[in-house]
Amino acid sequence: MGEKIQSRPFVYGDKCESEWPPKYGTRDAGNFYWDKETHTFIKGYPPNPNPKLADAPTIITDTIDPYYHPGACQWTDSKSAIKQMDDACGTITTDKKIPPDPSRFNENKRRRREDLSKCLRRAVTDIDNNMSPLTEYERKQCERKNELVSSALGIDAFNACGRKKDERGKRYRRK
Repeated sequence: MGEKIQSRPFVYGDKCESEWPPKYGTRDAGNFYWDKETHTFIKGYPPNPNPKLADAPTIITDTIDPYYHPGACQWTDSKSAIKQMDDACGTITTDKKIPPDPSRFNENKRRRREDLSKCLRRAVTDIDNNMSPLTEYERKQCERKNELVSSALGIDAFNACGRKKDERGKRYRRK
């Protein structure tokens, strides 16, 4: 078991030695390809298997996969029909998401804020001038809540908005 297994060394110059491939190669660098007709390697790149035969115009078809147009509520498979539906409904059909125009949203937000402040000022003015449709019971409830808030938080809840002349909140004012 002490013998080491070793393959037979190659001896150059043997009478049975092949002359191909050469011992050191031809040292040709570059790209080669196998030519099927001559059964040899040829230097360079292979010829294009799909040569361009002629120039033809581009064909743009009008048909697409069936598409349900949500504005017109109908199915179509024509690009021109979709364009006509978009024109009729005032919509835009595209393959990408288009962000909405923020100007309309901002305008509505500004108008809501103006309306809210206008309504708040009117309500405070109505309460100050005793023109609000509050019953006597509701007025007493408001006074009691103002007293609770003023004593709990240490602020003047009676004169928080509107006219600042209510004497009941005088003891909670900052000095």
